[in-house]
This record gives sequence, structure tokens and C-alpha cells, in this order.
Amino acid sequence: MNKNKTKSINLYVIDSDASFQNKIINTFKNNSACDIHLYNSTKDFYYTLNSNNKSNHSDLHIVLITSNISDQEETFKTIKQIKRINKNAEIILLTEQENMEYISEAFNNGVYEIIKKNDNALYRIDNSINGIKSMKQFKKQKQALKLIAWLFGFITAVMILLYFSLR
Repeated sequence: MNKNKTKSINLYVIDSDASFQNKIINTFKNNSACDIHLYNSTKDFYYTLNSNNKSNHSDLHIVLITSNISDQEETFKTIKQIKRINKNAEIILLTEQENMEYISEAFNNGVYEIIKKNDNALYRIDNSINGIKSMKQFKKQKQALKLIAWLFGFITAVMILLYFSLR
């Protein structure tokens, strides 16, 4: 494996809980494709996301945000700002809430998945990241197949026109 290869997943973790940040590092440190960025607040995070958004459009940008009951409005502002900076960024929201209105609002604002912050959270985050990678790969393949189908149709139409024009 080429050690100079750039990492293809930027995982941004916005959480003020240092022990949870350490768990994230320990869980994903062996993932050679994952570059982990840790933030205690959104202030520095926006600058980094904006900078990374301009650098490589083929990279995946996954943002993991922890939300508390007391900062619901701030969470939704953050989600909207992330989508303004990078509409292709995928957001995973960690929460302790089970309020259906809150969950519905989060999905309407562009959250990919909501995960309850408990003992299984790291496992579910890993599964979500794998799901996002698969979804993005599928979309790329689908786009490539559409292009191939269009080219095939165009070439077929040209050949038919040439066939009938030479008769």
C-alpha cells in the first residue's frame, strides 16, 4: 500500500467530551482511509471544512455532531451551515433524544443518520461510515453508467443516420 496516498475520508467530530473523542480515535486510528479532525466547538470546524471543501472534491466529508437537549437550535444552525459550505457533506447526529419532532427536523435539514449516544454508538458510527462510502460509490457508478448509456445511444443514432443517408 502506498503510504503517500491521501486519505479519502475526512471525519470531523464536533464533541466537547474528551473521553468520547478518544474512543473515536481508538476506533478509527487503524482505518488508513480516514483522517480524523476533532473539535470542541463549531468555530474552528467551519474554517477547516471550508478549506478542505476546496482542496479535493473526491474526498468524503463526514461530520459527526453531538447534540444535547439544551442546544437544539444551535445544532440545526450548524447542520444548515455545514450544508451551505459543502452540500455533499454527510452528517451523523449523536443524540440522547428520542423526540420524533426533533428527529424529523434533523432529517429534513440533511442529516444522514441519527445515532443514540450509548455503548453501541461507535459500532453504529462505523456502520454508517461504511454505508455512506457504499452509497457514494453506487452514485458514482450510476452516473458512469448513465454516461455510457447516453454515449451508446448517441453512437447508435449516428450509425443509423449514416446507414440511411448512404442508401
